[in-house]
Amino acid sequence: MRLAELGKQKIAIWGEGREGNVVARLLEAEGREYSFISDADKDDLEQFSVVIKSPGVSVYKPEIIRAKKNGVYFTSATNLFLAEAMCREKRPTLIGITGTKGKSTTSALTAHILSGLGYKTFLGGNFGTPLLEALPTLDVYDFIVAEVSSYQAADLECGFDAALVNNLYPEHLNWHLSHEKYYQDKLNIFARTPKKIVNGADAKLAEMTKDMQVIAFNVTDATEGFYLENGDVYKGNVKYLSGTELPLPGAHNLANLCGALTLIQALGVKAEPEKIAVILSSFKPLPHRLQIVAKGDVCFVDDSISTTPETAMAALDVFAGRPITLIAGGFDRGQDYAELAKKIRQNNVKVVTLPDTGSRICAEVQKCGGEAYEAADMASAVRKAKEITPVGGVVLLSPAAPSYGVYKNFEERGKAFAELV
Repeated sequence: MRLAELGKQKIAIWGEGREGNVVARLLEAEGREYSFISDADKDDLEQFSVVIKSPGVSVYKPEIIRAKKNGVYFTSATNLFLAEAMCREKRPTLIGITGTKGKSTTSALTAHILSGLGYKTFLGGNFGTPLLEALPTLDVYDFIVAEVSSYQAADLECGFDAALVNNLYPEHLNWHLSHEKYYQDKLNIFARTPKKIVNGADAKLAEMTKDMQVIAFNVTDATEGFYLENGDVYKGNVKYLSGTELPLPGAHNLANLCGALTLIQALGVKAEPEKIAVILSSFKPLPHRLQIVAKGDVCFVDDSISTTPETAMAALDVFAGRPITLIAGGFDRGQDYAELAKKIRQNNVKVVTLPDTGSRICAEVQKCGGEAYEAADMASAVRKAKEITPVGGVVLLSPAAPSYGVYKNFEERGKAFAELV
């Protein structure tokens, strides 16, 4: 449904965040009335005809399911944007990027490369700037690159021209209610999207898209996608770029680059590798993603974006060969830390843990014969990490858990770590 189709219906905006406020401004510009509502109003949803909800409001809330049955139409800022953009006579190519991890970096890389090639590109969505901000000047853009969270993908009614999914790990159980629903909600981004790009190296993603017509990257037998070999980027049997061209540490970031390059190529954008190398040299790493916050006898690294065991394991690989003290733990989503504990022990990593998952992580590591200590908070964790990390080592904040309960978000957690360091 487009904004123009809302008519004189009674409209509610559920959530007064960034997206909600942009929606409010657009409605006001068209002279439409609306009401802001919150969780406190959940029992009064039936008094509205249309509810434009924020991503944080789960579509699986019982009161939403009930209101839908009673004829209330629920939509989102992302849906409003896509419906409006798709019907424009002159519009940009719309790109959606999601995945449990790496979606922000892949989105930023895609937009940076397109901009470097001379295309007018808007980067937004879950990344920070609401997509609706682009509507007033939509016709000036060649490409819209949207980072899409699982919350935003779950109820998409429109597709993109091309979409990429990086990976699928267990996450956000409290919103999606089950891991299987989470995976399905992520892949809803493909439902009405003609060009589908997937990370072929991700087993769960490969399994769930095996019956779709997709373009795979990160697999050596792919005929279309880019992949990694010996730390470099290849296309077909030809080396395309040296891995050193990307100013981001870690094989997982090179894998993100392979995804961005595969997506851009799928859209018919051509560029010589020499040109791409020059463009990548000016790419700025995103904060809280393997960000070095202090150097000296010990290097302190903020990887607060890490909310799963898999991302913490990827972060450990980046600093393999150096003494590492990992600070891990946070909001408990019931994730399994057995494999992370094994990797910690195998690589002789020391661990200092944070509540709430800290006790579980600590127990798993100690069960494997590893060295682990529980801390009450970030301040005591940093103190302990400094104490046990030798000269030349790395103190790595890669929590493998969300920040909820103690911090508002991963950014606030990363800032707290940096300030204590």
